[in-house]
Amino acid sequence: MAIGTPKQFKGIFFKSSAGFSLVELILIIVLLGILSAAAYIKWPTGLNNRAAELELMRVIRYTQHVAMTRVYDPNNIIRLKINADKYTITDGTTAVSAEFNNQYLLGDSTITLTGITLYYNGLGEPVNSSGVVLNSITSPSFTVNGTSYLTVCPQTGYVLEGSTCP
Repeated sequence: MAIGTPKQFKGIFFKSSAGFSLVELILIIVLLGILSAAAYIKWPTGLNNRAAELELMRVIRYTQHVAMTRVYDPNNIIRLKINADKYTITDGTTAVSAEFNNQYLLGDSTITLTGITLYYNGLGEPVNSSGVVLNSITSPSFTVNGTSYLTVCPQTGYVLEGSTCP
C-alpha cells in the first residue's frame, strides 16, 4: 500500500478512538463551570426594583393625565393614594378603573411602596387635599423597596427619578 492512502494516513498520524477520554470530559465540565461562574457574577441585579420604579412613574404620570383630560372642574381633583404597599387612583371616592384600584406594583406583594397621597387638579398641577397648588418647597416623593426615590416636581407636576427637582 502506498503512503498516501487514507488507511495508512489515518494509522500514522491519528490514533483511532471510539470517543472522548475521561480526562477530556472532566476538562470540559471544569471549563463550563468556570464560564457559568463568570456569567453569574456579571448577571445584572435589581431588575425587579427598576421595573417597579418604572411602573410607579407610569402610574403617577397616568394620574396626572387623567386629571388633565377630565372636564375641567376646579373642585374635582384626582388622587393617587398609597396604602399598605398598594396604590389606588380615585376621582373623589371611586376608582377611575379596576386596573388602578388597590394594586401592588408589578402585581408583587413583596415590593414595598411608601409615599404620600398625591393630588392633581384639572391643570395637571400637584395640589394638597384642599386643592391648593403646592409650592416649590413641597415636593411629594415616593420610595420603592427603600432604595429608589421618585419626586414629583411642584412646578410641572412631572415625576422624576431622584430626591430633588431641577
